[in-house]
Amino acid sequence: MRRPSFWILSVALVGLISFSRLYTGLHWPSDVLIGVMVAVIVLIMAIFVQDKIAKLSVTYHWVLAIVTSLLIIAVFSEEEGIKYAGFLLGAGIGYFA
Repeated sequence: MRRPSFWILSVALVGLISFSRLYTGLHWPSDVLIGVMVAVIVLIMAIFVQDKIAKLSVTYHWVLAIVTSLLIIAVFSEEEGIKYAGFLLGAGIGYFA
């Protein structure tokens, strides 16, 4: 992700997909613009959070993976919520291991 070619390709892909949404008439320009702005905000937040998490100890990584999954189950106790919590737990353990 640190290579300029990655970012150039990513921006080009976002631009082409955004243009295709407008060209096919599936979205209004305001929809595409707001979608890109939300994506940029989420990306910035994700980079910030990832940097903070990377500085934590391994114990906190495990606790974070388990507690986050349990919170999802508490909030979304339906079958889909449990599936997503299980997926997140597996991804978290795989990422932190």
